[in-house]
Amino acid sequence: MSCVSMTNSTYCPSFVGFTAYIPHGVPVHDTASFDDYMAQTVSLGTTPTQSTMGDLIRNPSVFNCPGWDGTGLRYLQSTMCAYFAGMGSVYPVGSGSGTCNDGKPVIVPVCQQTMDSFKSSWDAVFSNIDFCPDGQNDAAASLIDFVVSVRDQLSSDSSTCLTAELAEREHCGFQSTLEATQFCETKPADSDQVPHEACCDYLDSIYASESEDYLHADGNFEIPRTSSTPRFICVQVD
Repeated sequence: MSCVSMTNSTYCPSFVGFTAYIPHGVPVHDTASFDDYMAQTVSLGTTPTQSTMGDLIRNPSVFNCPGWDGTGLRYLQSTMCAYFAGMGSVYPVGSGSGTCNDGKPVIVPVCQQTMDSFKSSWDAVFSNIDFCPDGQNDAAASLIDFVVSVRDQLSSDSSTCLTAELAEREHCGFQSTLEATQFCETKPADSDQVPHEACCDYLDSIYASESEDYLHADGNFEIPRTSSTPRFICVQVD
């Protein structure tokens, strides 16, 4: 295992000052390779190498949702940034008791509500029998359990917490504008049980501006991604 600075990360720009814990076998050795790894971590497509998050979710030997169509997940990028920073604040490095983030900020920037949305979307995917006939397996449960522990121990809903990194804020945490607009159109009225989704207001403002800098002819907004060779994601298990 190793510690890699998240400062100057293009995928986790809000995590300045944090250090990611990199489990043994993960091909990350500096911030640039961390961004390469994050690029394939947040990809939900299918690749020949069978190593993006999308591949792992569908792979019967990993998360075992062979029927998943790639939709439904929210705030994957922001949550994975918190996931790696969270490991950096929890897991000891080497034979000592120190962590990658010793002496650094204890609270990760991502809001608890954002991580709640990720958990809810993850649970919804794995409870869909058309996607996952066998339900949530141990590997999927292990990942979400650690996300929950980061949410409960290392995040907050302070007025300054991060709703999402910019690329996800433009899509309400979804992978496409289409999913986001469908979500905002069908979302019930705000109430004590259904929190207000500021991202829907943000999306409405983007549409209203009709900015050629963002909006494509197919109705999608461009989200910059770095190209990389997909590899794999490691699920840390105690």
